[in-house]
Amino acid sequence: MTSSQQPLAPTGIAILGAGLFPKLAYLPSLLPHSSLVSLKAIYSRSTSSATSLAQEASEQLPGFKVEDVGIYSDDGEEGLDALLKREDVEAVLIALPIPQIPEAILKVLEAGKHVLSEKPIAKDIETAKALIKTYNEKYAPKGLIWRVAENWEMEPVFLAAKKVLASKEQGELRSFAWNNSSRTEEGSRWISTSWRTVPTYQGGFILDGGVHSAAALRLLLPSPPSTLVAHASLTLPHLAPTDTLTSLLTLSSGVIGTFYLTFAAPKNKPVTQPLFEAASEKGWLEIHQVQGEGFVLKVFGEDGELVGGKEDKFGNEGVEGEFGSFFRRVRGGEAEEDGVGRPEEVLKDLVLIESGLKSEGRKVDLIELARV
Repeated sequence: MTSSQQPLAPTGIAILGAGLFPKLAYLPSLLPHSSLVSLKAIYSRSTSSATSLAQEASEQLPGFKVEDVGIYSDDGEEGLDALLKREDVEAVLIALPIPQIPEAILKVLEAGKHVLSEKPIAKDIETAKALIKTYNEKYAPKGLIWRVAENWEMEPVFLAAKKVLASKEQGELRSFAWNNSSRTEEGSRWISTSWRTVPTYQGGFILDGGVHSAAALRLLLPSPPSTLVAHASLTLPHLAPTDTLTSLLTLSSGVIGTFYLTFAAPKNKPVTQPLFEAASEKGWLEIHQVQGEGFVLKVFGEDGELVGGKEDKFGNEGVEGEFGSFFRRVRGGEAEEDGVGRPEEVLKDLVLIESGLKSEGRKVDLIELARV
């Protein structure tokens, strides 16, 4: 920067949706980017929930005051349309229920503002492809940026493991297994909202939470899954329509592995198996998830010993990372395209989940389904 250049003023942003995730993840992840962005407005269905998020922001963001942010709601004096007319709002973070996201994306883009929308990209493949087509034809040529917020795509543990597998220091990949096993109890705060209690989208929690696993696998594997054979099932009635997905994947390289998701693990069963393990010619690696703490990466050599003599621990930093990527792209300058959250890539996560839900033991061509 030359002496005549002045630093860019913070980009004005708005948050659509004031539920649990914006409070727990968005606000602390905005803090490291406080020099890049400024929260200008919050929208929610109710004034009370929008105000509650603003209050949380005043407690978590130094120097931020409730009166600094505009409150917009369906039951208030001004709604979403009024928010989108604000010239000081340049980018919008969408954290609305899954069925509402596509309409909100198009509305924000039509207002001339950049978009970071929550995962999954849409409730189904058909809707997602229509969104991508409209964006590419109508809004991308105007310089508007749309990214999908998939935080596991930016978790440091998966990025580190990807480097190990891509380097082929352990030789070619021979097999892999993804095993995300947890239990969501009835009354859990994550299913306390009406749109999750009675989902109007396929798969319920398997879609909502499962795309995280699909995104991590997309990042980790040296070659993409080409076909899938799967079965979906329901164990706990309160998680209807589906709480478990068991899939067999074949990669384009010919390597075969498993992709298992369940939110109905036995009650009080400790998680002992790795979240992910990959066996190569000269060793293997494991990723373990430590609830409430983060992840552990273990890389083993052919002799069965830990490479470097130790395991590596990682925190949960994906939301902060995806925010940074999006904000840098919005602000332009020397920011390079890093591919994070690209709709065409995140579509593949939805394809993996929807294909598993619909397979019923039949082989599905994933590559063809992911074509836009």
